[in-house]
Amino acid sequence: MDHPIFRSPNAVSPTLEDAPTPKSYAHHPAGRGLGDRMPMWRVQTEGYSDGEGMLIGIVSNDAGFLDSPATEWISGGVNTKGPRAVALGRHGNFFHWGFAASPTYMTDEAKLVFVNAIHHIAGFDGQTPVARKQDEVFAREMLAMMIDMVGDEGYADLVARYEGSKDDFEARQAEIRERIDAGEEVSDGDRRMLDMPAVTPPGRYDNVARVMPSVDLDALGDDPDVVVAKLTAMLPYVASSDEWYQLEVDADLQALGIANHDPRMLEAAIGMLGDEGDRATGQRLLARYTGESFAEAEQWRAWLDANRDDLFFSDVAGYRWLVNRRGPAVPASGAEIGSDTDPIASEIEVEPLNRMQKMLKVEFQVRDGWHAYHEPPKDTPYVGVSAQVKLPDGVTWIGRWSDPETEPDPDDPRLRRVRGTFLLETLLDLEPGAAGVATLTIRYQLCDATRCLPPTEVEREVTVRASGKRR
Repeated sequence: MDHPIFRSPNAVSPTLEDAPTPKSYAHHPAGRGLGDRMPMWRVQTEGYSDGEGMLIGIVSNDAGFLDSPATEWISGGVNTKGPRAVALGRHGNFFHWGFAASPTYMTDEAKLVFVNAIHHIAGFDGQTPVARKQDEVFAREMLAMMIDMVGDEGYADLVARYEGSKDDFEARQAEIRERIDAGEEVSDGDRRMLDMPAVTPPGRYDNVARVMPSVDLDALGDDPDVVVAKLTAMLPYVASSDEWYQLEVDADLQALGIANHDPRMLEAAIGMLGDEGDRATGQRLLARYTGESFAEAEQWRAWLDANRDDLFFSDVAGYRWLVNRRGPAVPASGAEIGSDTDPIASEIEVEPLNRMQKMLKVEFQVRDGWHAYHEPPKDTPYVGVSAQVKLPDGVTWIGRWSDPETEPDPDDPRLRRVRGTFLLETLLDLEPGAAGVATLTIRYQLCDATRCLPPTEVEREVTVRASGKRR
């Protein structure tokens, strides 16, 4: 509460209230010591779960956030990411106000702080962020959390979460069966849920193996505490691999014994260039962790001397050293679908099946590193992919949209994620001579491993036309 946004130009003494600690906090190492309740400051008069129509807020995962200069973590918030997620924060000349309510639904104190936040960020005009998250990067802090889950306490918590999801899933299946036995109509989605496999927790080492497949976990032994210690000792030497959301241990760094985010590594690598036996290793390290390509030790030394005071290391910007010149951000890599603010593309097609029936198809392409959700449970703060259709006269929507292929969310197995290319399709029945424009309202929310974007709603039009007389 000592931050300037609580002091100037409006002096605010936030009113704290005793509230239940978010359940998700306990699943993070930083939140295990917290009690059942904690003091909180109310920002909104109404939350997304209190009424109809209020949008959810947005937090950024703190993993890698403070790697960059000109960043401020001001406050967390009630969320599913953990106690250190960024609800109020700054990066360069961008201020993150993660609460979705308009001033109409802000508390009187929050209105004043919101004005203060605008006043605060105005003082950073021109301080463009230097680091930008690379789509394929998995942050070191997130790997540390997965390693924590290998230990007895962390793994017990992970299993308990899955067991809770299993109970919820089985209760939902039982409720569907009761409705069927009572002669009620149930949706195709509910019937498919009856055929879904039971929720089972991952193995103790599965998450680490998924992110670091190059590590021989069998060779680390059978004692979980020993395995945790050995994996933790690798953390200073991890770097992003060429594979999507995977890390690898840099053998050159491990042999050197200096972490990639330790500036002594640059000095040591330049020193290697004078020794023919180590020259290739030095060049590999320098090229990999700076993005520069000088040929001689003198050039590398001049670069280091010129930039030493402005260098910083960023995991999320690609595990490399960057120069804080406040220039344009590091360009993101990956498939160029949409943009960083809307990493999804969609195509609409009307496929004739016969003279009077058409298949309406909406194909989505989600950029690598991002995912959407399919029919998330109502008690979760996510918005699933959906499409509403307004049809012209003489055209009838038959049944419901098909279900896309999904995969369980690794953090909450009740959630079903969709990635890559997926399809929603539904059948249309047309009366003779029917023709017109169908309007689709497509809604979705995109998330990656560290953040979720605001729910997005787009409107698209497509022409549908009967191609003959009904027989």
